[in-house]
Formats: sequence, C-alpha cells, structure tokens
Amino acid sequence: MRKRIVRGVVLVVASCFAACGGGDAAADRDPGSFVDVNVTAQDAGGTTVEDSALQPEAAVIEDASITPSDPGIGTPTDYGTSTGNRILLKGTSIEVLGTGATVVGTKVTITRAATWEIVGALADGQVRVDSADSGDMILLLNGVDIACSTSAPLYIANSPDVAIVLVQGTQNFLTDGASYVFEVAGEDEPNAALFSKADLTLSGLGSLTVTGNYNDGIASKDSLLIESGTYVITARDDGIRGKDDLIVAGGSLTIT
Repeated sequence: MRKRIVRGVVLVVASCFAACGGGDAAADRDPGSFVDVNVTAQDAGGTTVEDSALQPEAAVIEDASITPSDPGIGTPTDYGTSTGNRILLKGTSIEVLGTGATVVGTKVTITRAATWEIVGALADGQVRVDSADSGDMILLLNGVDIACSTSAPLYIANSPDVAIVLVQGTQNFLTDGASYVFEVAGEDEPNAALFSKADLTLSGLGSLTVTGNYNDGIASKDSLLIESGTYVITARDDGIRGKDDLIVAGGSLTIT
C-alpha cells in the first residue's frame, strides 16, 4: 500500500484527479488501491515535491504564485454558524431550518443558493445540490458523517458553482457503498463519494475524510480548487478528479 502526503504545494492539473474507497459504512474506512503515477509541484520555497498518488495523464504546471481566481468564495473566512439555513442530519431523518431545501426520506435537496450549515450524521442518505440560482452556494460542513450505500453521499447535480467550507476544528466524513443505483438506466454518474457537476472550491480549517468504495473519492466535472483544509482520501480508483482543471493552492492531502 502507498500513502502520499502533500502539504502547502500548488498544483495545476489540466485533467482529472479522483479518489474513492472501500467499506459500506462510515465506520469502515479500509484503505483502497491507487494508481501510481508521478507528478511534481513546487512548494512555497521552490523545492520540488514529488507525489505519485496523483492521477495519470495530467499536465502539471509548476507555479508557486498561483492564487484562487475568486477569493471571495470558499476561503476559510468565519461564515458563522447562525446563517438561518441549517440542515440537521439525525441518523435516519433530516430536519431543515430555513427555506430552499426539501427532504424526501433520507435525502435532502438544496434548491436555493445561500450559505447552508450542515450538521450531524446520516446512516444511509444523501445531501444533494440542484439549483439554477446565480447566487453563491456555500456549504458549511460543521461536523458531518454521511454514508450512502447506493450513491454519492454529497452530490452536486446542478449549480453554477459551489464552495464547501470545513468549519474550523471539525472532523467531517463521507462514505459511499461498493455499488451504485443510478437514477437513469445506462448512466454512470455520480461515481465519487463527493461528486460535482459544477465548479467546486474546497477550503476551511477543519478536516474531511473521504472513503470511496465504488470508484473515485472527490470528483468535479468542471474545475476543482482546493484552497485549504486537511483531506484524508481512500479510493478504489482515483483520489481527486477535476475534469477541466485541478488547482491545489493549499491544505494537506493524504491519499491512499
């Protein structure tokens, strides 16, 4: 088994970067396998850092001067925990405080662009974003543990862009199952524990542990920017995937 740790580097990957891992429950986070392909980046001091856990066929540009294109979204700013929009995960049920999100069983769908605080654990369910609003869609993960046995526990199906912020000091977990049930026969998406069809920014001063048992760990069909935070990713296939591009501007990543 290989473990790669990346801290404080800047990567621009013009392809994919994915992760997903084994186990059917949030407590089962056995490491999976990962493609062994070498890429390089530079840390802030100009030292070349090699990491063989990044995805294959990636065009890597070394540039320690890169900064996020939109620092107003997804930066580790204190958004506060009294946003008025809260999603409370209660094991086998979900409660929504605020307007713009609907619950069906153990799945909550966010349809209104706003800052949403998500708290608690979900034994087998999904948090989904499906919104055409042009405003900022910000998800504050404030100590969540979401497992989904048949799909992505966190699925961004539609939105212009989404920022996920790990609240300072919190530990957050996403775990999918070994097989998915797709909404439309013949589809193959989502295919990651954290899957986005929109531009995605990850940041914050907390941690996120992703276990992808089906395929990938974190995947975006558009751009993926990691600004800060601590990420521990176990994947059956790829660790992190950004189809248009992937930028790691900060944070700590451990991928197995």
